[in-house]
Amino acid sequence: MELGSSSIGPSFKAANPPVRISKNTNLTLRRGSQRFSFRVSAVSYKEFADSALEETRKRVVLEPSPLQERYSSMTGLDGKTQLQMLAFKSPKIRLLRSMAIENETMQVFDFAGFMEPEYDTPIFCANFFTSANTNIVVLDLNPLQQLTDQTDYQDKYYKNIMSIYHKYDEMFPWGGKLTAESIKFFSPLVMWTRFSSSQDKHNALFSAFLEYYQAWLEMTIQVKEEIEPSQVRANREAQHKYLTWRAQKDPGHGLLRKLFGEEKAKELLRDFLFNGVNELGTKTFIDYFPEYQTEDGTLKNLCEHCLLPQIKCACSLAGQDTRLSPERPGFESRQRRFLTLLSSGQDFLGKNSFLPSSIARFEWCCFGFHIINVGNYLPDIEYQMNSAHSCFEAILTLTIPEM
Repeated sequence: MELGSSSIGPSFKAANPPVRISKNTNLTLRRGSQRFSFRVSAVSYKEFADSALEETRKRVVLEPSPLQERYSSMTGLDGKTQLQMLAFKSPKIRLLRSMAIENETMQVFDFAGFMEPEYDTPIFCANFFTSANTNIVVLDLNPLQQLTDQTDYQDKYYKNIMSIYHKYDEMFPWGGKLTAESIKFFSPLVMWTRFSSSQDKHNALFSAFLEYYQAWLEMTIQVKEEIEPSQVRANREAQHKYLTWRAQKDPGHGLLRKLFGEEKAKELLRDFLFNGVNELGTKTFIDYFPEYQTEDGTLKNLCEHCLLPQIKCACSLAGQDTRLSPERPGFESRQRRFLTLLSSGQDFLGKNSFLPSSIARFEWCCFGFHIINVGNYLPDIEYQMNSAHSCFEAILTLTIPEM
């Protein structure tokens, strides 16, 4: 059965209802030097991993990954922080891994699934951070292919499961601006949110996690093996590019360095969290992203390579894209969305024409046009505008700090 013709998302119902916060445990905050301390036992992500693995074993045969022997648990430099790791594989899944970090002030949960190169299924990605004051959540099925170039891929894997996103978008509203450079690695399904801890929120997060994961599992079952060598090579390189980016740019690097030291942090990123950097290809970060190279061989930082909207490029692409065709249902609303985003971009450029031309490598079509492309699935114009404005604000903040 083709994924494009299935209804993956709505057919699933998450387990009901897991208790994420123990009835006998309170979130305890105590002041000390104007900072809060968190009683970590109040929230547990172990049940997230356990439930995901249980769902997986209902559908496929899992076996331990060779990584499991090397990576299972670690203790941080402080002697208190605990890190637990799990790693599995199946005939189709190259790596299904989990990392949980826990100490007195925070918990981190990182769960991901990567397919063998013979399959173009998206990458399952769950990154959760919990402290006394806040929870930060990124939950997505990261596309293996760039959605601005592959509308067929978008229809195949996302069109019929957008109801999952809309089911939780009020409970978990958009969490604010993301780094502009990372947008291209997210799908229209991405849940990016921040919230204060509560019983209802954690129960809802557990349900959302399972529904996203069940949808991904169904994809892995339905997907057909690619036998064309050129496509297998393309899938392998696409995954290697993703892993190379994440290993270099993952925001968790700083936390891992603080807890376990720089050498161990790099090892965990390259050999466990984003395993495949050394196995799936030989290209380097600069090979994939040459725009980051400097004359002295170091990498440009983000403020030197912000992505400034290229409005003309967006206009050109929009004129060629069938989603904006008058023959398609909803043409007028899509046209309004595009014109509104276009106006915002032109206004931004008009007010900031003094920005260095070197910054103009940022492709508007990679961010703004991506939003337009998924207009059928994200009808909320406010969401699109907030995302666009977040991009503009990030550019200003990162390129002109004094503003």
